[in-house]
Amino acid sequence: METEAGIMKAVKNRRSYYDYTKESTLADEELKALLRQALYHVPTAHNTQLTRIVLLLSGQHDLFWDMVLEAILEKNPGKEMKTSREKIAKFKNAYGTALFFNDQKTLRAAIEEMPAYKSQHETWAQHGSAMLQYVVWCLLEEAGMGASLQHYNPIVDERVYEGFGIDRDFKLIAQMPFGVTVDEPWNKTYIPISERFFVRE
Repeated sequence: METEAGIMKAVKNRRSYYDYTKESTLADEELKALLRQALYHVPTAHNTQLTRIVLLLSGQHDLFWDMVLEAILEKNPGKEMKTSREKIAKFKNAYGTALFFNDQKTLRAAIEEMPAYKSQHETWAQHGSAMLQYVVWCLLEEAGMGASLQHYNPIVDERVYEGFGIDRDFKLIAQMPFGVTVDEPWNKTYIPISERFFVRE
């Protein structure tokens, strides 16, 4: 029961945070181990294991958010992009960033092996990545840190491939800046659970 309570506590308390400090409650080796365990144990459809994580720390983390800002400015020539600059500066001030990918080579192999499910494999791949993102998010919450989920792909993809030497078969799905947070948790509003949960007995 203690484990269940711990899991549900992280699920209940998880929020999107946008203001961070360059601090971590975990040593880097502990952080790496946490993400490895999530990647190892979170399921994927037919056990394809196509999910990938690239953990960016220190200067590599800073470099990524510089890349994102460059990509945004390139897409909006001549514009100030003040809001984007402020948002990216906050993400850059986080401790680190987890990049989530799906390996397209593995996905293609799964389609070849099970062609009858060809139209479903991409959806299942997204499900696997989503579960991994959520588990990592909750583990960071449990460790006393905050995070948010960002989607600056595909405008930053080429910079990521070139800047970090990422396999081009890895499809960037999402980015998660994280660290000790500055902002306070905000109260979520909920529609009645009776409109969302149904039982037939």
